[in-house]
Amino acid sequence: MKHLAVFVLAAALLSLSSPAGAQISPNTRLLQRPEWDGAVFDSPWIYGQMRYQHFSRDVDTPAGSSKLKTDVFAIGPTFAMPIPNLEQLEVGGRAWFLSTSTKNGEKGSGTGLSDLDLWGKYQFIDDPVLLSAGLLFTLPTGAEKAISPWATGEFNVELFGALRYYIADNFALASHLGLRINADADKKVKNTKYELDGQASFELGGGIIYQVSNELNILGELNFGTEPYKDVDNDIELTGGVEYALQENFSLRGGLGIGLDDVAPDFELMGGASYSF
Repeated sequence: MKHLAVFVLAAALLSLSSPAGAQISPNTRLLQRPEWDGAVFDSPWIYGQMRYQHFSRDVDTPAGSSKLKTDVFAIGPTFAMPIPNLEQLEVGGRAWFLSTSTKNGEKGSGTGLSDLDLWGKYQFIDDPVLLSAGLLFTLPTGAEKAISPWATGEFNVELFGALRYYIADNFALASHLGLRINADADKKVKNTKYELDGQASFELGGGIIYQVSNELNILGELNFGTEPYKDVDNDIELTGGVEYALQENFSLRGGLGIGLDDVAPDFELMGGASYSF
């Protein structure tokens, strides 16, 4: 049924008349992870965004299994750029300030930084598809009391390949395939400590970018990751949203994510603005 819905959506978009204008910019990315795209930024790009996430998951504690509910407010920048004189190479980084509120029998809260994501990727094919491969690692800056998958406080490494294919100038497909090595992590909520046994997780995802007009892009994606830690569920999330250009190099972006398994948020709201230099 899900595959049918995706097919119907793609067919409906392709049936619309193509707007007059240039090909979708390589600086237009899906909402979740801009590095998961075969395109390479053609100029320095910064994206400031805010997110609200709600999690509800079953966890094991010394007292037994319980439901851990967490609300996360996150704000932070993502920056990426091509390397001068080596335009096929993109480097980038991302960080968040997190404020979390957790209820698990007793209420707890925490604030602090996320881990710092740093990545580099190289585009080695640009025709007929854009194909890139990259390496991402996290620096262990995540706060122990910030209950978020973005704040493990550990080194993690991810290898990924990414693709972009233009079905038409106004319609692009983006996809990625990756392997992430997750280190063991410890989290603390009030007087309860959680130990997470990290393991390798396989990642796969894809999405569409549809240019409705020169100003408006529709963005949609589905991402899947196997269990990042022992005895937890998969990370599956469906995300949709829009990007609206106020100027040629300045855009507003926003969307909604729906989690389809426990590691992903039950839902998340996201919004922000991007600027290309």
